[in-house]
Amino acid sequence: GSRSAPHPRTVSASEDIGLTFYGRSWTIKNPCAYEWVLAVRQDPVRISRVFPGLVKSRQLDDMLAVMDELQWTPEGLADLERRWLNCARVALARASGRDWWRALNLINKILETWTAVNGSLLLSGVDARGMPLSSWLDAAYVQLMRSTPDEGRQKLELELSTPPRGIPLKQSTASVRASLAAFAAD
Repeated sequence: GSRSAPHPRTVSASEDIGLTFYGRSWTIKNPCAYEWVLAVRQDPVRISRVFPGLVKSRQLDDMLAVMDELQWTPEGLADLERRWLNCARVALARASGRDWWRALNLINKILETWTAVNGSLLLSGVDARGMPLSSWLDAAYVQLMRSTPDEGRQKLELELSTPPRGIPLKQSTASVRASLAAFAAD
């Protein structure tokens, strides 16, 4: 089944997203769903268009200062990439109202058939350019399920819920409960 409750740290559409990176506070803008989808599409693995890509312009000099402080060794660069990725994942979870991997899987699935999914949503008055990511993903999920034959829905749900391989995950209590309830219902 679909998620039953929002992610515990979901932000509203008008709120910026606060993150911590190298011990400093950062703010990224919380754009409309369309911009989130574009950010993921441009870098679907590292999602670097989310972080540092959506960092507020007033903090760009701060980001450059952090980068100047780094040790430009292979280990230092790997640490930077890991921290960027972790911040991007946290931001995606907060904006989407679901675990980051589910949001990422759902966005990537939608991108496979963008014209059909987005077109159907537009015909029903759901426009990614004017909605927060969490609401738009809810509508897109329903559209995906409606367009998937009954025998393929369980496979689609598994595909959307499966975290990337090799990623140690900390699932929220709400997410674990929702997963257990969905399993018990089947």
